[in-house]
Amino acid sequence: MVLGRLLGVLLATALLSLTFPLFTAQAHIPPERTSPEAGAVLDQPPTSVDLWFPLELDISKPVELRVVHNLSGRRVDRGGEDPIDPIDPKHMHVALVADLRPGRYVVSWKATSVDGHPAYPTSFSFTVAEPVVATNDERVPMMLAVFGAAVFTVSVGGVGYLMRRQLGLVAPPPEQPPSAHH
Repeated sequence: MVLGRLLGVLLATALLSLTFPLFTAQAHIPPERTSPEAGAVLDQPPTSVDLWFPLELDISKPVELRVVHNLSGRRVDRGGEDPIDPIDPKHMHVALVADLRPGRYVVSWKATSVDGHPAYPTSFSFTVAEPVVATNDERVPMMLAVFGAAVFTVSVGGVGYLMRRQLGLVAPPPEQPPSAHH
């Protein structure tokens, strides 16, 4: 009985020791920060996308960083270069095409840290907002109010002047002698 229990403990220990490396291999490293931030709504389109990880990335493994416009499915990163920063192997960078249109953009990457863990999650998105166009809609009520006040002031002043003149409170303008024609 003791031998059976001991055998069971040894078997359980052996099974756990075999599965433990599988659990550690499943670990992943998320980015510490991104620029633009995940979920950001930007007034101006960014010129690049940057990701910083807590561990150095393995340059011997396949690495990719891409940015796609969600609606059109078109890539908007310039690509072509190794996205890992040669000075800081914890940093990935990709330049974007000029003047991104308003919309949602998805950033995705594929990278592995030097300790063999994949860099997850592998995507996030940001949005470039529609530009705010100044319209005259807000100015029209103000302009009408100013115009109305000016018309009212001129009207009251004119009516007041005519009434004062009728009452004799204002002297009529002097009469001009007829001019002589030569």
